[in-house]
Amino acid sequence: MTDEDLMQQISQGDVQKTAILFERYKRKVYQYFYYTIRDPEESEDLTQNVFLRVLKYRTTYNADHAFSPWLFGIARNLRSQYYNEQKGPHLPLEEELMEGSQPSADELLAQLESITQLRKALEMLSEQDKELVVMAKIMKMKYSEVGGILELSLSNVKVKVHRAIIRLREIYFQLENQ
Repeated sequence: MTDEDLMQQISQGDVQKTAILFERYKRKVYQYFYYTIRDPEESEDLTQNVFLRVLKYRTTYNADHAFSPWLFGIARNLRSQYYNEQKGPHLPLEEELMEGSQPSADELLAQLESITQLRKALEMLSEQDKELVVMAKIMKMKYSEVGGILELSLSNVKVKVHRAIIRLREIYFQLENQ
């Protein structure tokens, strides 16, 4: 059964089907929050809140449209609300780059400097560019999915991601030369 079929049944009152969609999407939604706000507990809470809102707003779902962009639209709204409450995003990247490795002290120091610089560069991107980089490169979402979520054409997503990566690279190297 497709996500759209499930959501249509949910919107018609069969709320038990929400569990199926939750199992299909909980990891992706969690990753979206985790990579944009970097707080595991908050990411879990926000993921739960997304699915609570799916239930709350189930009657507003339009079965003629794809489910994933609608779901991530809810997630984006919650993320914006979270940022407004927290006074800005936080994106430390240290854990991912250091997982599973046992570097020497010199390697560790070099990695930390590089990670810190990358984090600073990512923080200096516009919110739209940061979101594009997180979705397309960190979460490895397909450009078509990103386009559906952000309401952009596939070619527009490709161009915007490319430009965001260029800006990230420029900022990173500017920081390196300081």
